[in-house]
Amino acid sequence: MSNGLRECRPLSRCPWSLFLLLALTVALLSSRKTSGQTASTGALTGFTLDPSGAILPGVVLQLTIEDGSEARSATSDNDGRFGFFLLRPGTYELQASKVDFKLVSQQDIHVHVAETLRLELHLELATRVEQTRVSSQPLMVQPDTSALGRIANQDTISGLPLATGTSRNWQDCLLG
Repeated sequence: MSNGLRECRPLSRCPWSLFLLLALTVALLSSRKTSGQTASTGALTGFTLDPSGAILPGVVLQLTIEDGSEARSATSDNDGRFGFFLLRPGTYELQASKVDFKLVSQQDIHVHVAETLRLELHLELATRVEQTRVSSQPLMVQPDTSALGRIANQDTISGLPLATGTSRNWQDCLLG
């Protein structure tokens, strides 16, 4: 045949057609965009922001349907984005939490069929409470020095028990 077309037999004998079919299948599957919903579901997407309006990554989000039968969790990405897809219609509660920020809870979020609801969650800084205890008792251990000495006053010495009776004479204690 001289018309420029090759005669092709079954796929096993034409490796270029098998390659073409495989490439076309991969291209179709990879270019397919997921919309996050179907004809019977909805979606919820949004951003997590700090008090200044800057993006806030790493926020843990918990989405619960009103009747408690379904709960999902997600974490906001490096751009502060989050998403919950393929949600059945209903009323939801969304909670967002992150270390050093107050818990945010948003109730009465209504998800409708074939709609994507977009939210901006503004997290507030948490208030830290620290307690300091002051005591007039001296420390028994002094971590900043390796010295083992301590000054003894008259009351400390007179309170020491003696093995030789009731004598409190220093010379008797030292000589044994």
